[in-house]
Amino acid sequence: GVCPSHIPFKWLREYCEQDVRLTHELFRQQLKELEERGLLPVFYTKCLQVPCLADIEFNGMCLDPERVEEKYRNANLQLGKITPQLAAITGGINPNSPQQVASFLFDTLGFNEPEDARGNPLRTASGKRSASKDVIAKLTPHTDTQRRFLELEAKQSKLQSSISKYLEKFYAACKEAKGIIHASIHQSVTRTGRYSSSGKRYKCQFQNFDRTFKPLFRARTPGWYIGEADEAQLEFRTAVFLGDDAQGRQDISDRIDVHSVTRDIITQAGQKIDRQVAKIHTFKPLYGGTSGTKAEQTYYKAFKEKYVGISTWQERLVTQAVVEHQITLPTGMIMYFPDVKYSRNGYIEGNTNEFLSDAHLW
Repeated sequence: GVCPSHIPFKWLREYCEQDVRLTHELFRQQLKELEERGLLPVFYTKCLQVPCLADIEFNGMCLDPERVEEKYRNANLQLGKITPQLAAITGGINPNSPQQVASFLFDTLGFNEPEDARGNPLRTASGKRSASKDVIAKLTPHTDTQRRFLELEAKQSKLQSSISKYLEKFYAACKEAKGIIHASIHQSVTRTGRYSSSGKRYKCQFQNFDRTFKPLFRARTPGWYIGEADEAQLEFRTAVFLGDDAQGRQDISDRIDVHSVTRDIITQAGQKIDRQVAKIHTFKPLYGGTSGTKAEQTYYKAFKEKYVGISTWQERLVTQAVVEHQITLPTGMIMYFPDVKYSRNGYIEGNTNEFLSDAHLW
């Protein structure tokens, strides 16, 4: 409670020098412990990343006002065209009424209710027919009207989400803050160790932007440009390397497009999807996922049978988590699984939780 300016300089200096000595000794002790646990590479990587994250958080990201305005206006124009088309098909039902939407889907349009892995219809907790976004995404069309509805509904949903979550906020930032948006970047919030963020004034997170928003950002200095680098099928290639999978190496050598293979298997099983949607299902077995529609399960089974090395490696990780309650990743990062265990029927409880799912890949 005493202001430092009121403390005799000699006492203050001794106090500060002691703080510096103790901090240095603590750092040396931490380095020793990190080395003993094989975590020095993780620590070193963090040291390289933190200055970059600090710069991004302090300076924010810069939007291009002209591009933002163009995309914002186009999105609203498209939404204005799609909404009446969708209303013409639905007969003007209240889209915010789950009961009305469910009745329209299953009584009027005649969709079959999607089922879970046990063949039970996907319904609400109270047993009513569900019209949630997840259920609509799993509907299989058999008529032109059904296909047209799903097409318009998907476009409307994406446009509404893009406008309300991002474009309106981007547009406001360009008008009020010269296009600069800020967010707090977190290193220790997610359970998997991934970085996350929370938006500040405009509540825009810096992760999970739709890829179509990337061109809306620019360098704030004239003559400077933002570049982008992307590695094709990176998750799959990483899993092939870590699982030492012979078939996966051959597919990479033969330039096989794994996402197209995923699309073809699921489509042939009766659930038509495009390559972009197929990416979700390509990644899912890499993270230990097995549940889904019958067509999706057909692909997950085919994946496990084809890529034996990856499947065997994943099973080894699960066993290690059960026995040792932790996994050391190739990077040195240690993931802990205190609650993973065998149940009486032999099922491993927690084998697809977010810790282990992340470890499946990394």
